[in-house]
Amino acid sequence: MQVTTTAVLLVAFALSGLTTAGQPNSQCYSYFFKTSGSKQCVPAAQFEAHRCKDTKGASHELQETRLFTVQNKKKRSEEHTLERRYDNYKEVSIVTRANMAYKCPRPSGKLDPSWNYGVCLWAGSGKGSSGWVDDNNHRNCGKKVYIQRRGQPGTVIFARVVGGCDFGKVTEDAACFNLAVGPNLFRALNPTAEEKNQHKIKEVSWDFDNLKGQSSKDGAA
Repeated sequence: MQVTTTAVLLVAFALSGLTTAGQPNSQCYSYFFKTSGSKQCVPAAQFEAHRCKDTKGASHELQETRLFTVQNKKKRSEEHTLERRYDNYKEVSIVTRANMAYKCPRPSGKLDPSWNYGVCLWAGSGKGSSGWVDDNNHRNCGKKVYIQRRGQPGTVIFARVVGGCDFGKVTEDAACFNLAVGPNLFRALNPTAEEKNQHKIKEVSWDFDNLKGQSSKDGAA
């Protein structure tokens, strides 16, 4: 999965792998699997047989990412302007607002530092659309992801999926690539004065922390 996007702040055997222990994978997982063509794989997938082994350029590259906000009780049909880049300069969409629609339960006990930083993935558009995570499908809750300034591996930060965000009237080919970041992560990315003012970070890359199969528990599902 490679995307050049504006990141917003806050078959028989094959199909059998789209469920694990009776739990279906997310809408976005299925989207990436189906659009991989003959590869039939998903980058950073939790299910090893579906994990793409060629990891070259296998991260979401975003033109910017926004700070997410906690959603009030507004309807999820509110329009959102989109503009995005995908797969090295193919036209994609940027989600310009992100309201947290579903909050993942936080584990108890001692947690590693990555829990200091939260990201919010697409919660779908309702009516059976689950995105990456929502109140009906929360297999990706708590998964570890990496995020960094694009092309600057020294800036990588590990964060956790803390919820699902409402990105408005968007389709999966746009929304599945996007994410929003929480305030601690926003600050850790060292925003410029302009980025602070606009509540968004420019030029970032992200993906689930299992591109090379190093942490299946954090793989995309």
